[in-house]
Amino acid sequence: MKIRATAAAALSLAAMTLVAPGTAAAEPCGYYESGYGFHYNHCASGHVKVHVDVFHDFDYDICAHPGLNLLGLKVHERKIRNAWYVGGC
Repeated sequence: MKIRATAAAALSLAAMTLVAPGTAAAEPCGYYESGYGFHYNHCASGHVKVHVDVFHDFDYDICAHPGLNLLGLKVHERKIRNAWYVGGC
């Protein structure tokens, strides 16, 4: 009987481990695309100027704050190809 209780406890612990949420992967620094949009993740402190390269449209600059900056959504016609640091703002 004790073996069954130990086995049941081990199975419960294994099931909890499979269901428990893991830590989400951090977004990469700089430009990246997600399933819904285009982002620039500024990983340093302070505000910086970021150049945004747009396919078949005018490029533009933004003043990015530390952390995640949404550049645009994929549902819009505009297709952002890249974004990069160009200096302070």
